[in-house]
Amino acid sequence: MIATLVSLVVVACNAPQTVMYAFPASMGDEVKQEYIKQFDKGKILYDLTCAKCHTTVVKKKEVIRDFTEEQLVNYELRIQNQDHIANISTISEEELALILTFLRYKKPN
Repeated sequence: MIATLVSLVVVACNAPQTVMYAFPASMGDEVKQEYIKQFDKGKILYDLTCAKCHTTVVKKKEVIRDFTEEQLVNYELRIQNQDHIANISTISEEELALILTFLRYKKPN
């Protein structure tokens, strides 16, 4: 999975930015740029492990589901149901944190 992630990060860094993020107004530009790097990694991991069930396509546009904070905390705590055992249990704490950070800061639908 790490080799795939590295390959996808290289591709993603060269691809046009399609996901917009919702940052707090007080966040400085330098901090935003560092967060964007982390969010982009989280997006790649999301695409690999979560998107097949939590993303839909509407009029040829990818729509990533908006999650409530409670839902994200449940994932963070790895509260599992049968649908998630195969995916969420195979990713590391760091990878899960990147995915959850991406989902918290992605621009809502």
